[in-house]
Amino acid sequence: MGNELVERAAFNRIPDSELDLSGIGNAVLRKKFLIGGITLASFLTALAFVTLVKPRYSGETKVLVENQETYFTRPDKAAPDQSATLDLEAVASQVQLITSREVAREAIIKLNLKGSVEFDPLAAGDGIVTRILGFAGISRSRSHLSAEDRILEKFGERLTAFALPK
Repeated sequence: MGNELVERAAFNRIPDSELDLSGIGNAVLRKKFLIGGITLASFLTALAFVTLVKPRYSGETKVLVENQETYFTRPDKAAPDQSATLDLEAVASQVQLITSREVAREAIIKLNLKGSVEFDPLAAGDGIVTRILGFAGISRSRSHLSAEDRILEKFGERLTAFALPK
């Protein structure tokens, strides 16, 4: 009983505001396997996620199509011509222009998508399952297409262009 009182008195002498570094170190050492296990499990989970999940990049762009004609740009300073205003057909033609293969080719070159596994799955090589399904006629094989055509097809699948309603 006397030793217990001495230990309590020694414990009570340490103010609450001070840190006992040796006590913290001992607590960490006692739980080292738990801390190491949680850290290792978190690392392996993050590694598996990064390795297995395919990256999916997306972007959004809004294009304003308007007549740039103003009072200051007209040489005769007359009232604007009402026939020059943009109509729905003009906007639809701009949407068709954006989705054209030529614009897609330029985007593929500028974004350096050739050789990208996301846009050309055959860049990494055809898998055994894909080959078997292709030979069996279950899956459509894209190996007969050129790399540019495969990239254009995948790019076209992921491109969405539309005119916003008024």
